[in-house]
Amino acid sequence: MSPDRCGLSGVRGDGDVAGGNGSLLAVLLPVAPHARGVLLNLPEVASAASAHLETLGMTARISSG
Repeated sequence: MSPDRCGLSGVRGDGDVAGGNGSLLAVLLPVAPHARGVLLNLPEVASAASAHLETLGMTARISSG
């Protein structure tokens, strides 16, 4: 699916607050290859999310904390 078709062509970044393991960003960012994401979680969730995003190969495009 193209960024234009999804309405993401002008998006440069996306934030996901209390985003769990980052699955939403992991789905959105491949559609908008120019964008980066920020995932904000509680500390006890952030480490599991970082591990999950690493397995998906998304750590270079998603900052978490």
